[in-house]
Amino acid sequence: MDNKKVAVLLMCLVVCIWGGEYTVAKSLMDTYSSYNVLLFKYVAGLVGLGIARFTLGRGHKTEKKDYIPFLVVTFFGVVMYFVCDYAALDYLPISTITIVLAFVPVVSILAERIIFKKKMTAKIVIGVIGSVVGVAIVIGTDFRSIFHGSLIGYALAFGAVFSWVIYNFLMEPLSKKYSHYTIGFNQVFCALILILPFQISSPPDLTLFRPEMLVGVLYLGFGSALVGYMAMPIALRNLGPTPFGIFSNFLPITSAAFAWIFLGQSMTILQMIGCAIVIFFSCLVIVEVGKRDAAAAAE
Repeated sequence: MDNKKVAVLLMCLVVCIWGGEYTVAKSLMDTYSSYNVLLFKYVAGLVGLGIARFTLGRGHKTEKKDYIPFLVVTFFGVVMYFVCDYAALDYLPISTITIVLAFVPVVSILAERIIFKKKMTAKIVIGVIGSVVGVAIVIGTDFRSIFHGSLIGYALAFGAVFSWVIYNFLMEPLSKKYSHYTIGFNQVFCALILILPFQISSPPDLTLFRPEMLVGVLYLGFGSALVGYMAMPIALRNLGPTPFGIFSNFLPITSAAFAWIFLGQSMTILQMIGCAIVIFFSCLVIVEVGKRDAAAAAE
């Protein structure tokens, strides 16, 4: 199978898993801080990724000169992104945060144009804008409520957007150099190093940990972290930052599906139309960016 098709299928799997992450994280944050939840997530993820790294990915060593780059990309894409994302939940509803996160590909194509001087075609712009509109339809948000949101919440949500875009561009060269086993393990290991200082002032009170919370921790660690951080390097390597970023717009679809299947919530015809719009315009962006990059490589 074509490498790009494999990358697309892997990211579809990842966004399906990520679709339930907000609900799981929110339930854990009723008892623990966002930093504590991240600690649980990455400890569990490190166990799974460690097994994969030292069994399936043996022989893939990290060069010393790349230790700092891994720390930097992890700071933006793992620590800053999720700290901002989880913290925003205290100020904004999930629907509003999801709308803000839909601007990841918007910021990404602007970065490609301004910083990397890449061509920004009309179809790419239309695709990105169309996918954002589709996200809004899926969520079914009342746009009037957007203008009454907390400024702190919006600052945190956009902080997550910019952190994710920076991560995408910084991680791309590393994804072409190392195996997904090595990248996944290194990111989670670096994430633990970076968030441990935040645990000193407010360590998790393990006496509050209930047995049912273990399911949520395993979901975040073995699902979101293990599968996600091994699939993302493959997607970045074969798709590039902007098509990779467009997959964040599939999260409202998987979140809605998660709520429909597991929580019994209904899905309206309008939401289904929104899902189709997101899928169509996101695929348009992926195809058009692929054509653009192929044409640039041929010159």
